[in-house]
Amino acid sequence: MKGQWLSFIRGSVYVRLIGGDSRIFLNAAGSNRIELWDIAYDREGHLKFRVSVPDFFELRPLFRIAGSRPRVLERRGLPFKLNRLSRRKTFAGGLLFFIVALFALSTLVWDVQVKTDETVPEGEIRKAAAAEGIRPLQWSLRLPDPTELAHRLARRLPDAAWVGVEKNGTRYVISVVRSNKPEEKAVEGPSDLIAKADAVVTRMSRRAEGRK
Repeated sequence: MKGQWLSFIRGSVYVRLIGGDSRIFLNAAGSNRIELWDIAYDREGHLKFRVSVPDFFELRPLFRIAGSRPRVLERRGLPFKLNRLSRRKTFAGGLLFFIVALFALSTLVWDVQVKTDETVPEGEIRKAAAAEGIRPLQWSLRLPDPTELAHRLARRLPDAAWVGVEKNGTRYVISVVRSNKPEEKAVEGPSDLIAKADAVVTRMSRRAEGRK
């Protein structure tokens, strides 16, 4: 070879010749001026040699002439490094796409759970939640924090004494407690006052409602 750098750029393979006549093969390679190096025989009598990648493809008819077949033992050089790098880029690109897709899916709201004692209808709660953006397939990054969402829902649910919003991953949990309002009593008109015990009236006064 003309140098290690040229060999690295062109790439080379280490080949073992299986079967056939290795002498016919070597003579044919020499006649075609195909350069081989590191030529040796292993313990089993198989010819082993190195050849550049471009010349390797020129050896195919010579293998048929010698009745042999090649087995590549080792690959070296820039072409193979670029090939491995391209495979790694594909793998890295696929991995990056998977991570981005996973992140995007994890920022979606997939489930909305409502906890209520049924005094505040669940349908009313879900309608108010949807109005504030708490619904499936909504981007959670676009929603305010749970505390702010709880305040907004409380304004939409006047019958609720307390509203809590909790975010668990891709799920939002809404808890609603109904307010205990005192029962409204009917307004009573004038009525008699009856004492439960005996008493002595010491003074009586009359309030005039108006003068003519």
